[in-house]
Amino acid sequence: MHEPITSANGQLDTRDRLLWTAMKLFGARGFDGVAVRDIAKAANANVAAVNYHFGGKWDLYLAVIGWLLDSTDRHFDPLVADLSRAAAQRPVDPAMLSRAMAKAVAEFFGGFFGRPDSNLPIALIMREYANPTSAFDIIYSRRVEPLHLAFTNIVAAALGQSPDAQETIVRAHAMIGQIMVFGLARAVIWRRLDWTGYDDQRIELITGIVVEAIQTSLNLPLLSPALCLGDPP
Repeated sequence: MHEPITSANGQLDTRDRLLWTAMKLFGARGFDGVAVRDIAKAANANVAAVNYHFGGKWDLYLAVIGWLLDSTDRHFDPLVADLSRAAAQRPVDPAMLSRAMAKAVAEFFGGFFGRPDSNLPIALIMREYANPTSAFDIIYSRRVEPLHLAFTNIVAAALGQSPDAQETIVRAHAMIGQIMVFGLARAVIWRRLDWTGYDDQRIELITGIVVEAIQTSLNLPLLSPALCLGDPP
């Protein structure tokens, strides 16, 4: 997650404070359930500051979405690049595909879902998945589609299928679902196991199980995520 910006005296920048507050409130209540005055009050800012920095409530919402995407690029861009590189390798290298997939899953869990503040963007993104606004087009084009294409190309390479085939795309979607459920539906596994959150040991357990399931479904070598996090020899 993006870290708050601070001024020279150590105080949060007003614009950044509004973004953080808006992200939390929009995630909890939805766009229609939040008034500009609610955001300003919770951010300890003047209502006029929203118009000054963003131009209005909808512009603030779009700024929050863009801010979340910008701040997670460092996790997802290398992940997509690694998957795409492995899928493009000719002849197909099953070990390379397995390694790239394991690294991608580990990055999801350790680099994103495992962070204590990851529930903040997840709540907002869940709302866009369930009830898309026009902002979903931004999320889809910048994050969902590139990631989905990368996973689809891995499936196609591993199984010798066309990346444009419906079956290939559905398999990729099912594979991504095995990962995303631990973020979007974290409350379920936390309740079932009486967890209060994810720690390193739990993340390692989940990563290993999901990686093995995906590798098996794609007939790839079973490589441990711990052995895949470094660069290949």
